[in-house]
Amino acid sequence: MLQKAKLKFVLFITVLLLGSTQLLAQQSTANIQSVEFLSYRADTFNIDLITKSTHKQLPQLQGELHEDSTYWFQVNIESKKEDAQIITLCVRDKIRISYINFFIHKKEGGFEQINSGWFDKDILYRDYTNAAILLPIGPLESKTVYVRLKSIHGKVQYRFQLKNTQSWYENLLFQKNANAFFHGMLWIMVLYNILLWFTSRQKQYIYYAAYILTSSVQFLFFEHFTFEIFFRSRPELNMVFSIGALTLGPILYFLFVESFLDLQKIAPRWVKIFRILSPILIVSSTLQFIYWVTTYNLHVTDELITIQIGIVALLMLLQTYDLRRHKNITVQYFIYASLTLWGSIVVGAFLFHLDITSNPLMISQAGIIIEIVLFSIGLGHKMKINEEEKVKAQTLLIAQLKQNDSLREKVTRELEEAVNQRTLEIEKQKTSILQQNAELNEKQAEILTQTENLRNAFDQIWLQKNEIEIQNLSITSSIEYAKRIQMAVFPPANELQNIWPNSFLMLKPRDIVSGDFYWIHRSHKLTLVAVADCTGHGVPGAFMSMLGVSMLNNIVRMGISSGPGAILEQLRKRIKKALNQKGVKLETHDGIDMSLVAFNHDTNSLEFAGANSNIMIVSANAKEGLTASLESEQYRVYCQRGTPNPVGFYAKEIPFVSHKYELHEGERIYLYTDGYIDQFDQFSERRFQSRRFRQLVLDMSSSNMAEQFNLLEAAHNKWRKHEMQTDDILVVGIEF
Repeated sequence: MLQKAKLKFVLFITVLLLGSTQLLAQQSTANIQSVEFLSYRADTFNIDLITKSTHKQLPQLQGELHEDSTYWFQVNIESKKEDAQIITLCVRDKIRISYINFFIHKKEGGFEQINSGWFDKDILYRDYTNAAILLPIGPLESKTVYVRLKSIHGKVQYRFQLKNTQSWYENLLFQKNANAFFHGMLWIMVLYNILLWFTSRQKQYIYYAAYILTSSVQFLFFEHFTFEIFFRSRPELNMVFSIGALTLGPILYFLFVESFLDLQKIAPRWVKIFRILSPILIVSSTLQFIYWVTTYNLHVTDELITIQIGIVALLMLLQTYDLRRHKNITVQYFIYASLTLWGSIVVGAFLFHLDITSNPLMISQAGIIIEIVLFSIGLGHKMKINEEEKVKAQTLLIAQLKQNDSLREKVTRELEEAVNQRTLEIEKQKTSILQQNAELNEKQAEILTQTENLRNAFDQIWLQKNEIEIQNLSITSSIEYAKRIQMAVFPPANELQNIWPNSFLMLKPRDIVSGDFYWIHRSHKLTLVAVADCTGHGVPGAFMSMLGVSMLNNIVRMGISSGPGAILEQLRKRIKKALNQKGVKLETHDGIDMSLVAFNHDTNSLEFAGANSNIMIVSANAKEGLTASLESEQYRVYCQRGTPNPVGFYAKEIPFVSHKYELHEGERIYLYTDGYIDQFDQFSERRFQSRRFRQLVLDMSSSNMAEQFNLLEAAHNKWRKHEMQTDDILVVGIEF
């Protein structure tokens, strides 16, 4: 059934469109005897000169004009009728000739000039494609008319025709009446849809009204009404008006279709396409406007407009094809309306091209009227659906309200029962609360007594806090003073750089005083340097450090040492004696981990002994007796381990062994305690470790010792961040 309805619709539209092409046209009783070509590109000639020029016979009454050229023609007309008559001479400017001038002999002499064409100002009887003049002609009379055709831009076609004046007027009147009927219908629909918009405030009606209005304006341009009424003195504005209407028309059509079909739901991609296409149309029309007002090139502007219309038409047809799968009646009305519109335009253009009709606008007008009727039926159907949905919603709302009333009554009863039940419970709770209140008053009295006792205790605690703060301040002052004493016992901080200018000393106590200490002693050819870590840190470690410094000074002062290993042996004996360490239970096992080196300035040699401590050597050369633990393209890192015994009591004591190496210029040594490598990081509580420390030393080998000090401190701070310092830190670096 649906396919038959579609077939009937197509046949109806076809018959209607073809019927609209049957315009009145009768042949004249006069004919054009000859058309003589007088001059080509004679733009400076006037009518007096052209009547004296050489004639050239043309074989036909139609032809083509070249671009930017002027042609003069002599049209010889012969009447076949024995009575006087008025005939109509038409020049068909199918592609808009710029200027058409007719020159007719006057009885008193001279010529009467009548102007037409695209850019002329005179009003002339004309339809869509014909410029015409009325010629009175006597019985069997011959008459000559001179015609000047001028094309400014592009090639144009022309044709000379004679028509019966009565038929011409009837045809022209028929076209005018048809145009009036067409525009009347459009304006009625405009006003009707504006009224619907005022009453419903639905955007689809105002978009539809605006779209119909722009269609009417565009046809007024095509029918020359805008020229005859508004732009008689400025014909170029006619094209400006047309460009604006051809831009607004598709945009308003897009907006109407989006609202009419609710494209956002059924075809959202077309909404995106229209949103992109609308600014493109505006830009394109702006460029067309600029081109027109700067060149007034009618033919190129017409071609640009035709291309734009073709692109828009293609998109609209693609959209219509894409929507065919939707069975919604509103969508079907839209498809029929769109096919009618574009079918009428295609049929009109085809028949006009074949010269079957001289006015394709009437076919397009018939298509637009049918389109508007179908759109209006679709809008009415949509209004009906909206009303039905509104009534349905109202019915559902009434049913819901009735159900709500029933529920409200039920809820009211349940609430009354609940309130009564709750009232009984509250009465019981009130009695219970009064009993609890009495108990609370008793407890409050007890709390007040306890509060008074707590206040007295707080006052005592406050006094004790003040005493503790005073004691803490006193202890801190004592420790600060002890730090000054400790630093006085240690060698001066710059003594190391006095001996080796390219060296550094990093000492970072965890507390105020340090359990790590350094010791330097220099004789005429020998320099001793010790880096030590005493058991504990803070005050206990500080006591041990001062004991270690004092004993080292005594050992070298007595001259009983024969190398770093022997010095450590002597120091171990003295520590054990001073701390009364005999290896029995419950005695202290305090001691010192120490790296001790002796530098011989005459032989450039180094002798090292370590007690649970190591020495690190960085050299560009291979070191005899040592294996590099890390290396780069330029440097090697060597690590010599000390004896695994502390300076102090140890269950399995073994002698401290000395290691001797030759030194070369540029080689560096590093003495360090375990505070740097035992530092935890902030997040994962990992230690820095010896491997990472050796890699850091290798990475900074190309820097001088002052820069290395800064790099070590920066690496430590980055690793530790906000974590508390784990132990005292002592690192000594020396370059030879």
